[in-house]
Amino acid sequence: MNRSLLAVTVLATTAVAGLARADEAAVESGPFAEGNFSATAILTTDYRFRGISNSDGFAFQGSFDWNHKGFNLGVFGSNTVFSDNNVEIDLYGGYSWQWAGLNWRGQLLYYMFPGEGASTSKGLDPPGFDPVTFDGAEGFPSIEANYFEVSLGVGKTFEARFSPTVGLTYNYSPDFFGEDGTGQHIQLSLSGEAGWGLIPYANIGYQDVSGDEYSTFFATPDGYDYWWYQVGLRREVAGFTVDLSWVDTEGGGACAGPGQPACAFNGGFETFYNDFPYPTAGGTSYRDLTQGSFVLAVSRTF
Repeated sequence: MNRSLLAVTVLATTAVAGLARADEAAVESGPFAEGNFSATAILTTDYRFRGISNSDGFAFQGSFDWNHKGFNLGVFGSNTVFSDNNVEIDLYGGYSWQWAGLNWRGQLLYYMFPGEGASTSKGLDPPGFDPVTFDGAEGFPSIEANYFEVSLGVGKTFEARFSPTVGLTYNYSPDFFGEDGTGQHIQLSLSGEAGWGLIPYANIGYQDVSGDEYSTFFATPDGYDYWWYQVGLRREVAGFTVDLSWVDTEGGGACAGPGQPACAFNGGFETFYNDFPYPTAGGTSYRDLTQGSFVLAVSRTF
């Protein structure tokens, strides 16, 4: 997934554990040479972002990227349940370089949810009002879904058997999704070459959100934090990349049953994602988005 070094993100579903690799050399005939541009189309059984499903099912995704002498710009789009119009568009740009024998990459990312309205909540998007100031009257501001992140990644591919690659990425947002205060995410990525064109990989990440508007709506004003992981295998087949992985989160079970935590009282991840009675079309709940599952993604870059 492009969104640069989020690896799902994958960037979650196509998760490129080789985030540590430097950008491929751009054509030196100028910044607008044809070889500096690429487009990627992705079909995945689930859009997983940092372990949590953002599509609650199939997702159609695409990206368009420009790279030249270490500089890069791009746009990524996908369907998502976190928007009234079920659309997410991300803009990103940055620079890659080598220093001290390591590959580095810095990026700025802006996540947008077009059509997100102040008076409606058609899915699992932020509610159509600000829970801090809402008193039942019209005209109060909605919770802003769009947000901004800064990302720094570093990694190295070792000249050894299986060509192991290790990468570490840190993302910081001054006001995370849903105006939810400071968001910090750190991810460790591992990958290698197993022969026959197979590339095994693993991602583990930790997300911490300090809590503000969105968390207050879910009765967790102090925010939440959680761990997620992904283990997968990918291979090039007839010009396509086929990626199969298992993705899961920590604390994705039910609440308040025999032997289960009383989530409504402990705040944090279990309450936010597992125990809040948030009505949605089709009866989907946040708990559904945290369950572990296999994810199959097929992509092609042109």
